[in-house]
Amino acid sequence: MPNYKNIDEIRYQFETKDKGFIHKLLYRKSFFEQFEKSKFTNYQPDDLELFANWFSALSDAGEKEKGKLLIALRFFLKTKKPYEIFPDDQTRIEIVRFGLWLAEKEPLDDVVWLINQFITDNDPPVPKDYFGDEKFNYHQQIINNESVNVITTVLGHLAWVIQKLAMKKDYIIKSLQYTKKLLVHPNLYIKLQALIPLIEIAARRQWLEEYDKQNNTQIYGEFRKIVFDLLNKYSQYKAFANSLTHIFYYFKDLTTEEALEVLDKLKDSREAASLFVYFGVYRERHYKDKISFNQKPLKEKLTSIILDKEEKYEDLRGSIAWHFWRILQETPDEFATLKPYLNLFFNLPYNRRYYSSLERIIEEWIEREPEVCINWFVDSIIKLREYVNNNESLARNTWIEPEKALQFIAANKPTLLVNQIKNLTELWKLGAFVGSPRAIFDTYKLVTDPTLKEEAKNQFRSWYDEMKSLNPKIEEISWE
Repeated sequence: MPNYKNIDEIRYQFETKDKGFIHKLLYRKSFFEQFEKSKFTNYQPDDLELFANWFSALSDAGEKEKGKLLIALRFFLKTKKPYEIFPDDQTRIEIVRFGLWLAEKEPLDDVVWLINQFITDNDPPVPKDYFGDEKFNYHQQIINNESVNVITTVLGHLAWVIQKLAMKKDYIIKSLQYTKKLLVHPNLYIKLQALIPLIEIAARRQWLEEYDKQNNTQIYGEFRKIVFDLLNKYSQYKAFANSLTHIFYYFKDLTTEEALEVLDKLKDSREAASLFVYFGVYRERHYKDKISFNQKPLKEKLTSIILDKEEKYEDLRGSIAWHFWRILQETPDEFATLKPYLNLFFNLPYNRRYYSSLERIIEEWIEREPEVCINWFVDSIIKLREYVNNNESLARNTWIEPEKALQFIAANKPTLLVNQIKNLTELWKLGAFVGSPRAIFDTYKLVTDPTLKEEAKNQFRSWYDEMKSLNPKIEEISWE
């Protein structure tokens, strides 16, 4: 809080081309005295601009100053809309963000008041009235199917304040009401931001059902219709599809037809992987006595997307493989359940998007499922070799870390070792990263059969000498 006892005003003078000298108000003693007392009995019109310029600094000054800011806002916005007295969009954004602090205090009546002030704000404008820089035209970027991952504009930030209401049972209905207002905005960016509170509402949708039972209403049905309308109208846009997957993540009780519709509409989004895995693998375990569900077409849908050769689904397949890895980390008993789908992946051509997760599965499971994982490992090396042979210019962008699998093979399946090292050596020559040469060639030391061990050592040494002649800087290896 500024405190200049002997100064009434501070102004900054600067010259402009059109208006000559301008004197910008930086400080006025009388305003801050009124602010300190929270009594605005003699404020001047340009005090509003002063308040706007100081808002951000005052909001960082501590809890006490924040309380005074709220009193000041309630006074200034008593009869006018925010955009009428604070024409600068950034100022209004700062005030809206102030709502995130208010949301930490219960009850949330002050948050409701703030949302009411800004829910009809004019930032962003309707698309036909936008004449700014195209790099900030997020409505058009969504139409162009670009990713839009920024939080901007007054209403865009307001969506995140509305989200906070959804996290409180007594305010979730209010949150839905405000979200519906954002959804009718003609700017697609604001419709997209409205999905932020919808995700929170979806996570707590049982509160809507409870409210309906207590009040004989149909709010949950209305919410469900909103979500499916969004799916049908906007899922063709990448930005919407990504967010809609997070909403439908909480809809585990879909019927067979609904689940198929959701997967079909959202399959262009890599974020839909969790939905494909759940409905394709696990949905049949749940709601058995409540909702009729035919798992077969969902299993087929998951299988189909794994085997699909279209490039646009590569990210989705990569995400599905990651989910399989994650599930096996958290729930090892699911190995037998996921094995058929993993077999599908290992029959695919090499692609780093999913092979990175497959390699981790091999490394983490080779000791528990040796026969399966050794076969997967051998297949993966073959697939990688085929890929590099057909794409030599991309060899330097491929890598594998096979050390743990090779060590296990050396100790348990030594007859397979030499051929795997041969393939890795050839990959190295083409420029691929194949792990540490020392760690790879040292695997012969783990072979227990003396004859096989000596044969491996001699062969490995020959390949190492060849590699050393091509790159004298590779790490030294002791053959003793």
